[in-house]
Amino acid sequence: MSQAHARHKAHQEALQQLGKELARRSKSRCELCDANTALAAYEVPPVPESPQLETTLFLCEDCLRQIEKPETLDPNHWYGLQEKVWSEHPVVQVMAWRILQHLKQETWAQDLLDQLYLD
Repeated sequence: MSQAHARHKAHQEALQQLGKELARRSKSRCELCDANTALAAYEVPPVPESPQLETTLFLCEDCLRQIEKPETLDPNHWYGLQEKVWSEHPVVQVMAWRILQHLKQETWAQDLLDQLYLD
């Protein structure tokens, strides 16, 4: 097994270990849209060497698919970000802000961005 493959495998195992904490933090719901089906860990770039709870989200397949291909963002799906930008978890706030940046053409998204202040 190559070193790169071994590092990748170790990274994936460490990410799986975060699963229980992610489920607890998110109450087993998508941290961006509140769906409760097919949840997976998603590391918000830039990805650290070892997975960390502070940089990882629990997301549904729909959110994950749209995040990985921003040109497919469905503004109606993301309307709930109006609550998520005020989350107590900075990683949720950051991801919500990044998505809103792609949705600036939507009046509601631009209004929300205008209200936001993140450290």
